[in-house]
Amino acid sequence: FADVDQGEWNSTAEALREARSGSTKAAIVIDQFGNPARAQEIGEALGSLPIIEDAACALGSRFATGPCGSFGLVSCLSFHPRKVLTTGEGGMCLTDDDDVADKLRTMRNHGQLGGEFVVAAGNARMTEIAAALGLAQLQRLDEILGRRRELAALYAKALDGVLDVQSTPEGAESNYQTFGVILPQGFARKTVCEKLDQKGVEAGVLSFAIHKLGSFAGSDASLPIAEHVAMRGLALPLYPQMRNAEVDEVVHALLGVLDE
Repeated sequence: FADVDQGEWNSTAEALREARSGSTKAAIVIDQFGNPARAQEIGEALGSLPIIEDAACALGSRFATGPCGSFGLVSCLSFHPRKVLTTGEGGMCLTDDDDVADKLRTMRNHGQLGGEFVVAAGNARMTEIAAALGLAQLQRLDEILGRRRELAALYAKALDGVLDVQSTPEGAESNYQTFGVILPQGFARKTVCEKLDQKGVEAGVLSFAIHKLGSFAGSDASLPIAEHVAMRGLALPLYPQMRNAEVDEVVHALLGVLDE
């Protein structure tokens, strides 16, 4: 496990390099909440180690060197309802490696290759209807991204100097799949969410620290920044149909709760 940067909330090249061991087979690099990781620095730090880019949140985001989803041996996108583009469920894997692509196609289709079952796998095929939903939104992707960035800029301006928000690497561009803030010490996130709900604002948990979950919970990894973001992070409403005035309402409600 590797800790994240204090401002960008993504794993750093240094943290990933230090986390690497002799048994490491690959590294998973996340573009958290749509914020691009520092791909070039990470690639240089890890050398020939295969990299899987978790770009689940990052469709439309860009590194300084190119689009998210273009980094590493394989990158993964999600089309879950919370994402910038949704097909209801499902996702996509991207790779320039023909052998990897063939293996993924086999695993997607019950492990079949040439009519034979060659590997244990399930059914991960996307339906034609789901694909049609995605293609229709893809035609409007620039519009969707533009509006998300406008709304995020309004949030950032209103909260500047008041609450910590996620920063973006120089030259990169986020799609703002999620806009999060870090609550100050002394405020319980559950209580803040309940009070916001009473004011008609739906906010929630920003993220989780994987080394504290399920079978990983026994890990002795020291990841203080990841734990801080997981414990104090709050996700605010953001969606393309949101009006500017609604951003003002959310900010007013949030600051009102924090002033109580």
